[in-house]
Amino acid sequence: MKRIWVLVFTCLVSVGWLQGQTITFNVPGAGTASGQGTFGDVVAQGEGVPGWYGTVLGSYVDSSGVQHGFLRSPSGVITNVDPPGSVQTVSLGLDPILNFAGYYLDSNGVAHGFQNYDGNKSEFDAPGAGTAPGQGTFTANINFNVTAGYYMDSNGTYHGFLNTYDGAFTTFDAPGAGTGLLKEL
Repeated sequence: MKRIWVLVFTCLVSVGWLQGQTITFNVPGAGTASGQGTFGDVVAQGEGVPGWYGTVLGSYVDSSGVQHGFLRSPSGVITNVDPPGSVQTVSLGLDPILNFAGYYLDSNGVAHGFQNYDGNKSEFDAPGAGTAPGQGTFTANINFNVTAGYYMDSNGTYHGFLNTYDGAFTTFDAPGAGTGLLKEL
């Protein structure tokens, strides 16, 4: 009988945590002034990786105003996800199997995409992405080894892209994009 009660108690505690307990945390190094702090962008859900339900991918702004990326495990372990050469990191996408993606700005203000597939980190630039400040590659999401986002070319025009885990890019423009069609409607 004792084993049954322990099992029931353990299940109730686990289910209660997964279904609504509020957990708050601050990433070590996050600033405390206005506009600073910890920002959770996305939480892992589903059964993709057993034991990782509740993993948080996000960003934090330190006391110098610099934005960094982080990954927080359900047990509270925080890992920095800033790519090399990053001055500002924005972590945006986390899929059910814990691949994550985002973008970062280099010291010239150019955006570059980054991704982590099965523990293998890589940075990338969409073909045709501009190289001036404010231009570049902006990764917005990831789902099962495919990243999606947009890039700004050297003319200041935005384009969409898909990037697979093996580096194959597909770029696209929505019908009527950049033609002034929306202004006419």
